[in-house]
Amino acid sequence: MITMLTVGKKYEVEIVDLDFNGNGVAKIEEDVIFVTDALKNEKGLIEITKKGKNSYFGKMIKRTIDSPDRVSEKSNLGSLDLSHLSFERQLVWQKELTEGTLKRALKQDVKVLDTLTDNNPFNYRNKVVFHVLEDEFLQLGLYTTEPVKLVKVDNFILANKIVNEILTKINKAKIKVDPFKLKHVVFKNNSQNQLVVTLVSTNKNFLGKDELISLLETFKQVIGITINIKPNDKVILGHKSYEVSGTSELKEDELYITDKSFLQVNLPVMKMTYDVISKNITGKKIIDAYCGVGSIGFYLYKKNPNLTIDMIDNQVDNILLANKTKRENDYKSVNIIKDNSEDAVEGLSADTLVLDPPRQGLMPKLVDTILDKKFKEIIYLSCDLKTLTRDLRLLTSTYEIKTIQPIKMFPQTTSLETLVVLKLK
Repeated sequence: MITMLTVGKKYEVEIVDLDFNGNGVAKIEEDVIFVTDALKNEKGLIEITKKGKNSYFGKMIKRTIDSPDRVSEKSNLGSLDLSHLSFERQLVWQKELTEGTLKRALKQDVKVLDTLTDNNPFNYRNKVVFHVLEDEFLQLGLYTTEPVKLVKVDNFILANKIVNEILTKINKAKIKVDPFKLKHVVFKNNSQNQLVVTLVSTNKNFLGKDELISLLETFKQVIGITINIKPNDKVILGHKSYEVSGTSELKEDELYITDKSFLQVNLPVMKMTYDVISKNITGKKIIDAYCGVGSIGFYLYKKNPNLTIDMIDNQVDNILLANKTKRENDYKSVNIIKDNSEDAVEGLSADTLVLDPPRQGLMPKLVDTILDKKFKEIIYLSCDLKTLTRDLRLLTSTYEIKTIQPIKMFPQTTSLETLVVLKLK
């Protein structure tokens, strides 16, 4: 007789796996239950909180057996959704999850390499966004899960240590502020611990602006302060920024970045990843699609100045910064194109196509072009395993997978970075 699970009822379970979202997976007969704050090999009493379409959701009421890989209780911060799992096991979890997902989706055996890491699980982020609490005095914080709410944070274990010093000082400063105008404070730093701080507001002028700028200027590491105008609640940063102190530009090696430009948040692991890409380049003519400020393309060119590289991006600010890097370093064989990658690649030829798309993966038009052009080699850097899986299902009709490299770009989180090298069949 099959037991029907009931919302609100409690059951004894064993956790048999850990899913994409860091939730424990349990089974009662044929029913699958996703359990918050539960790790593989743990046992305990859970309560069913919700019935989904094909599964249930539950919360752990009392653990009777802890996993040997548990290092703490689950953080209430959504940005630390895997910090209760040991770092060593996070690496294994990512490899196993990547392998299992791609095997099922592609219906073939795939060999997944060990997760690439610099073994530094803390203070690695070079960009952190803190949110302004609704309070008379300026308080910065982050969002929790279950329930979702904004809480003050004085020390964030993923942020640069200097950022945490500034964060603590801001929260203690008693700066009067209008939280309905000033919405976020964004810190961005380079490898030399220089910072640009961005005050994100609905208006260029807001209560507490001068006091906050004066406080930030007491830190010698802060080389620039900008005000960014937030157009709506759907985005963190708007298109318009104003310099109010120092410069809006940071330099990372030869690259220029600003408050609005994208660069991987973990610089040491980024460079390790680009080394892997460089070692897998076999041709002389490269297309770097979704190039941003040119971090991959310029890195490859520095490693091998005999390459010819076409770099493509559709953001004006990225193109301006990439051109500045090209001019200052006299990178003659780098061609920078402002266009959508799916449009520009159609008119270009290359031995190797390097792809680093946003989370939504490749546009259908670009997939069609890749299948039609039959590049000798594709190197695909993905920040979303689900869209990577979707794209590989299509690409593997014409290309075979050479290597799959999970990358621990985001320790203490369930965010996944993956590098796949494909060769023409």
